Amino acid sequence: MALNDYADRHVDALERPTRPIPSGRITPHQALAVGVSLLAADALVAWAGSGRRGLFYSLATGAAVLTYDFAAKDTPAGPLVMATCRFLDVQRGSSSFRAALGPAGLVAAHTYMITRVSRDEVNGADESLGRTSAAATAAIAVGTLAAAANQSSTEQPAVGAGSLWQQRASLVLTAAAAGLYAVPSIRASLAAVKDPSPEKVQRVVGTGVMGMIPLQSALTAAAGRPGTSVALLGLWRAGRMLARRRWVT
Repeated sequence: MALNDYADRHVDALERPTRPIPSGRITPHQALAVGVSLLAADALVAWAGSGRRGLFYSLATGAAVLTYDFAAKDTPAGPLVMATCRFLDVQRGSSSFRAALGPAGLVAAHTYMITRVSRDEVNGADESLGRTSAAATAAIAVGTLAAAANQSSTEQPAVGAGSLWQQRASLVLTAAAAGLYAVPSIRASLAAVKDPSPEKVQRVVGTGVMGMIPLQSALTAAAGRPGTSVALLGLWRAGRMLARRRWVT
């Protein structure tokens, strides 16, 4: 985010003067120093925690971030590069590329959609963008539910009485979190269909950014981790409270 603000400082001075750099709360050099320092720290932590695999994903993610911020953002490839950032972000936390392919793909699809919509948050959009956003959100939610159902059917023969509750809790949490992800975003998207003004489009983007957390919660529950899923929903609730005081986009 620091590097993003640094790269956008001239545009933000005209379009978003309340952001940290244009408003004078932080200097461009300070933002650049923070961004570069965090990239370096990320590489060191990844190397210490996961060796060469962690370092590879750290460098790959960092390269995707820099490519988006300084080269691809305003090009047709921008949303795809940002989706790649999130895809790698999920993969780097996994032990297997194949095992994380489904969740990483769903997170990437969500990211692509929100990034695409964000391009029109200043000047407004065509009403078709709201329809596309609503349809994509619904498809991602269905994909998450399908992943949970597939996980449940795969594990069914091995499930004993002691773990049956955990499986059921995971399914319920997946459905609940998927609903918390999909309903607000679809509602905001349909509102943008009726009125594709900048305000309504910004609402779609803000809802989509916050929706990343319940989406992750749903995917975590689908993977059989109900406790972690509940913790993520707690973070989502806290994030919504903070979003009332600060701009999300």
